Amino acid sequence: MSNIDKQALRERYSLQPVPKCHICDAVMTIARASAGAVVYACSGCTYDDNGAHYAPGRSLGDDHYSASRVTIFESGDSDVLELLDELEAAENNLLDSECHVAELEESLRDKQALLEALDNALCELLPGTQYMDPPDGGSVTPLEQVRRMVADYLERISNLESRKVCVPRISNDEFWLNFNNRIVFREETYRSAVIKAIEDAGIGVKGE
Repeated sequence: MSNIDKQALRERYSLQPVPKCHICDAVMTIARASAGAVVYACSGCTYDDNGAHYAPGRSLGDDHYSASRVTIFESGDSDVLELLDELEAAENNLLDSECHVAELEESLRDKQALLEALDNALCELLPGTQYMDPPDGGSVTPLEQVRRMVADYLERISNLESRKVCVPRISNDEFWLNFNNRIVFREETYRSAVIKAIEDAGIGVKGE
């Protein structure tokens, strides 16, 4: 902002009212005028149709008149006042712009904080670095990595759903045993056959 004392300039170049006498508080009259300056003095005289009338105890050019004189310099300059108005308007516009920029910067910081929190949350979903670009991870965003992970998992699920397991018939003779005239189900043999059928379909089995 400007260091110019604009209020002082405005007061200096604004039209000045006719001053009052500092002795008796009467409105003064012009005693002398020149370029850029006007001298006012308290004459103590009023005029009407009958002529001039002096206040009690006053006379032409008395000591009161001499003591009351005051000089007003450079009274009124509309061009200077217009320039001051333009300067103040420009400074107000600049202040508004600075406030708007500050608001945008604060909003940007808030959005960056939200994005960082989102990236951190996405990173917690990832099992590791296998969904980054080789060889050093590249610059893939956490969102892109999660997208790749979901696509990979969907493909895996689709592959698993497409596999068929041919479970052996429980009525096959190999799963039954005639022992002491009794028919006994060979549970372990059947269990092993089921596990082998599952493994043959490409599905891992965890046992005891």
